[in-house]
Amino acid sequence: MDSIALARSSVRWLHELTHRSGHTALILGGPDSNAVEVARLRDEIAMRGVPIIEDSVAMTVHASAPSGVARMTPGAAAVLGVSGTTLLVVRPDLHIGLRADRDHVGALERYCGVVQGTRRGHAL
Repeated sequence: MDSIALARSSVRWLHELTHRSGHTALILGGPDSNAVEVARLRDEIAMRGVPIIEDSVAMTVHASAPSGVARMTPGAAAVLGVSGTTLLVVRPDLHIGLRADRDHVGALERYCGVVQGTRRGHAL
């Protein structure tokens, strides 16, 4: 099973990063992603102060990732079907609430509207 090497050089299972009472945003950068853009997306989500997101974790397959961006193995990205930049929002029950492969911030805003009951639709 593939694992995630965090920025501090510890290795953890992906599910260990999502055990919390709120949602977790995972910003994943596959082989076709830009590691700087992965970090920018993480920072943008944090800057917006999305109420349901308790924590955000950015990771990439690229060895030269910006500070604070974890490293994941190419095998882990392949298992997750991640080639570019993907946003996964993991619910507190550890199920995936949202997967967005493009328009990440817009998809997150729509998802939050559904979760908070301010928008009609189906949570992904």
